[in-house]
Amino acid sequence: MMEEASALVEEMQNHEGKPTDFVSTLKSSSNVNVALKYVGPSNPSSIAPGLRKFCKIFKIGGFDYASKTIKNFTSFTRNEITHHKTSPSLRDIEDFINCYLDKLSEISKGKFSKNYFSEKMLEGNLAVLFLGASDTISSSLGWLLRLMCKYKDMQDKVYAEVIEAVGKDGKVRYEDRHRIPFTFAVLMEMQRFVSIVPLSGTRKASNDIPVR
Repeated sequence: MMEEASALVEEMQNHEGKPTDFVSTLKSSSNVNVALKYVGPSNPSSIAPGLRKFCKIFKIGGFDYASKTIKNFTSFTRNEITHHKTSPSLRDIEDFINCYLDKLSEISKGKFSKNYFSEKMLEGNLAVLFLGASDTISSSLGWLLRLMCKYKDMQDKVYAEVIEAVGKDGKVRYEDRHRIPFTFAVLMEMQRFVSIVPLSGTRKASNDIPVR
């Protein structure tokens, strides 16, 4: 993610302050789009697995390419899990994979008769996070850039806070969020102000909340 953020910053710097459209830069990768297009729940083959296999064998409609993409992604997630388990340099990083592996280790040492934690489930969760979050993140970043352009005073405050916290050449990580409360608040407010999924399922508060 840090590499992607650096690439985005570099792309923005290349325009030297000139007006530009970053939609194409923020879009999901073509491989992800292909996989979703051909094997997503809206595709007829989702309710007819035999049809999907038929199309893949005879290379109809791009199913062979989608299948290859999914296999490559599955291999990638498995390698990442293995790398996290075997690399000492990665075990100290507080990321999703390590937290999940720690929970697995905790369960294996206890007496839990039923649980839904497994490396196979971890692979599935990683796939959901990767595929499900691709468009959401790109849309969020797009709105954030637009709002920063519109509210220049907010942009200046965020910039000043980040510079003070990590320096001009530093990189902000999630664990630094307590050092940049204003920036973190701006990110949260952006998600409230321009909801990416305004018509999602209904919600209700678990407790009564007094409003003044």
